[in-house]
Amino acid sequence: MYPGEKQLVSAAEIADFVSRCVESFSKLCEYAAAKLANLGTLPDFGNFLKEIDKYEAVAKRMPFAKGVSFKCHDFDAQFKETTIDMDRMMKIVDAAGHRGRVGIEYEGTRMTELEGVQAVKRYLDKGTA
Repeated sequence: MYPGEKQLVSAAEIADFVSRCVESFSKLCEYAAAKLANLGTLPDFGNFLKEIDKYEAVAKRMPFAKGVSFKCHDFDAQFKETTIDMDRMMKIVDAAGHRGRVGIEYEGTRMTELEGVQAVKRYLDKGTA
């Protein structure tokens, strides 16, 4: 949490927070529509709490995605990500019709950042989804 940030604990607090976000983002989109390609999401495969179904969360965000962040944490000997089902996640991206950018991030410790990014790129270049 950030300094001064309040932890939302009740369903009512969360609903109120989401409602205020929707209102704010709607106003921002109205303003931006005349100037920009408008507001969208950037689904990040590795930015979900453990109790959240990351596949469902990404699927809900994909219709609004302007890009995707393929964040990885660890790989097995065959260079498959061990914390994310890469094939399943990319099928969600493909099913949404996303043809935009896919950024690659590696936040693991067993490889260098460059090696991790290269491992994901090899996977994506194969087009295995």
